Amino acid sequence: MTTEPTAPQDEIHREIGRRQIGAGELHTALLRRHYAAPIQDVWEACTVPDRLNRWFLQVSGDLRAGGTFSLDGNASGRILRCEPPRLLQLTWSYADHPVSQVELRLTLGRSDEDTVLELEHAVPDRFVQQDGREIDVFLNDPVTVMWGIGSGWEMPLVHGLTRYLRRAAGRSGIRVVRVQAGRPGAGRSSRSSLGRRGQGSRLARLARLVPLWSPRRP
Repeated sequence: MTTEPTAPQDEIHREIGRRQIGAGELHTALLRRHYAAPIQDVWEACTVPDRLNRWFLQVSGDLRAGGTFSLDGNASGRILRCEPPRLLQLTWSYADHPVSQVELRLTLGRSDEDTVLELEHAVPDRFVQQDGREIDVFLNDPVTVMWGIGSGWEMPLVHGLTRYLRRAAGRSGIRVVRVQAGRPGAGRSSRSSLGRRGQGSRLARLARLVPLWSPRRP
């Protein structure tokens, strides 16, 4: 996979790149993060419906390799591979966006209590037309108030899953709040009573948290 220059790294690794497959080239957004939890616990938090619902979205469907899934109010798709507790590969279909692919990979970290999570979202087209403008689906767009794929995944993975695992292990008194920032992989921010002005302010705050996913100023 080839990569582009990225912003300085912090606690989560972010990478934009390309990957070759038989049908051609896919554009990819990759996030990598360590979690202080056993690999089986992280796997179940990401795949067991009752646990996933506590920090992400409600999921339903025939949840096995070859089956289908649906996330409440969000995306749906087919489960291509499921190899517990290491690999989950899905197709990802949202509204009228081209079908893309999401792969979740878990590996053992520095110890049995450390798990490395990688999430890679691959799309056939990085640039799309939206409201008469060409936008980069990976990046936040303040004009159309679109949240990119990167931010859409980073917010729940960094905040929602981290807090949930800490709470489940009894290591923190933080109250778990499900995070649904940016509708992962969809690109459009969640609609609310704040309106476009309020969403723009929220997008600006998000840009400070996840700088790689915001366009660089000239």
